[in-house]
Amino acid sequence: MCYGETIYACAIARIFGDNFAAARQFLTFAQYPSELFELSKNQLKEIFGNENRYSNSILCCEELLRECEKEVEEYRNQNISIIYIEDGEYPSKLKECADAPIVLFYKGSAHLNFERAVSIVGTRNATPYGISACKQIVRHLSETGEPKPVIISGLAYGIDICAHISALESGLPTIAVMGTDIHTIYPALHRRYTEHICSNGGLLTDFHKGSSIRKVNFVRRNRIIAGLSDAIILIESGEKGGGLITAKMGFSYDRDVYALPGRIDDQYSKGCNLMIKSNIAKPITCAQELVCDLGWQNKEDKGEKSILEKISSPDDSLKQNILLSLTAKKMSSVEELCEITGANCSEVTVKLTELELDGLVSSDTNGLYTLEIQ
Repeated sequence: MCYGETIYACAIARIFGDNFAAARQFLTFAQYPSELFELSKNQLKEIFGNENRYSNSILCCEELLRECEKEVEEYRNQNISIIYIEDGEYPSKLKECADAPIVLFYKGSAHLNFERAVSIVGTRNATPYGISACKQIVRHLSETGEPKPVIISGLAYGIDICAHISALESGLPTIAVMGTDIHTIYPALHRRYTEHICSNGGLLTDFHKGSSIRKVNFVRRNRIIAGLSDAIILIESGEKGGGLITAKMGFSYDRDVYALPGRIDDQYSKGCNLMIKSNIAKPITCAQELVCDLGWQNKEDKGEKSILEKISSPDDSLKQNILLSLTAKKMSSVEELCEITGANCSEVTVKLTELELDGLVSSDTNGLYTLEIQ
């Protein structure tokens, strides 16, 4: 979009604020945003009826347009893209959503019309179980066929930042969707990651310069995280929380939604378990489940490994000992595996969780573990 029209698009976004559907509807009354500011008072009254605040803002827009012009000029000089909803660069997946923003602000190296995208969200109070699961899932997603999926999250503490860092470590691009303007990093501690994220993905927001930081901003941000993706993975959530909201938004957008199951008495698994119980989310224990559902398998047939090769694959001796123990005995409890391997209960439990996420072992309701590889 040309420079002048971008200014008018930014002004419309500010006028309508959170009323995204109304903003998109208003855009249909003209070919270009600037033409909407040429409508007469009577024409605006026909469109808005008694909703005078929108009409008045458009009729008395000189100061607002000056602010938007200053913002557009500043962002152009800083290589920050302002993307209008009718621009070709606007993410097509997000555009499908009725409440998609009409303007996006973007700083990064990756284009936003990615072929494959997975949003990973969850609690800020991530446990070792959730962090381990997040890392495993992202690493396995990096091993899918081309094109590699983009990992999307919200730059928050806990699961969000774990997803971003895991993506960077695994060679996957990652997009951080912000609940602030493009310059205000929240939490501030995560500013240290933003340069790396911009070099291998980008920062994205629909908040204009100088937007105040409010709790509701992060709920608004969540619809973009959900709308950009093919699938949403919820990794640990209480009965309330932003990750849960994002997953539900994804379900309303007809996205594939997954949740990491956890213990029924774990407060940070209650949200995930509830989503699975409600059939909003499918349980996920390894990335391969999502890859198969979405048809993202490698096109090349790599052939099947023998059971010995698979057992030799894990990169630590305790995992190998657990797998070898399970080949000798069809089903074993944690206590039996501790006795056989000589490791303590905590160590064995962590390795069993990782092996379950790898799809190499499974457990039943009695806590007995079985080898899954053949």
